[in-house]
Amino acid sequence: MGYSAGDVIIYGNKGVCRIDEIKSMSFAREEPKEYYLISPMFTRSSLVMYVPLDNELQCAEIKPVLSRDEAMALIESLLLTTATGLRTGTRERKSLQLS
Repeated sequence: MGYSAGDVIIYGNKGVCRIDEIKSMSFAREEPKEYYLISPMFTRSSLVMYVPLDNELQCAEIKPVLSRDEAMALIESLLLTTATGLRTGTRERKSLQLS
């Protein structure tokens, strides 16, 4: 999935980040290539991560942020899975169902 400057994403274990820009750069005498410049949104640090667009492993760490509806659906499915996965009788399972 391609992302654009300004997109809000989840990056690996860094949490919610913003793609500040996409820039052509070269490091250590490499040929220039495109990088996502990514900054964490909820820290006070000035950390900027450089993720090469041609590196599939690093780009696989970039995930879209769930919408509210998607997050609620995920939570409900986890609650239902947990509730129905319990070893209880039918009557007890019915009392655990979400309203």
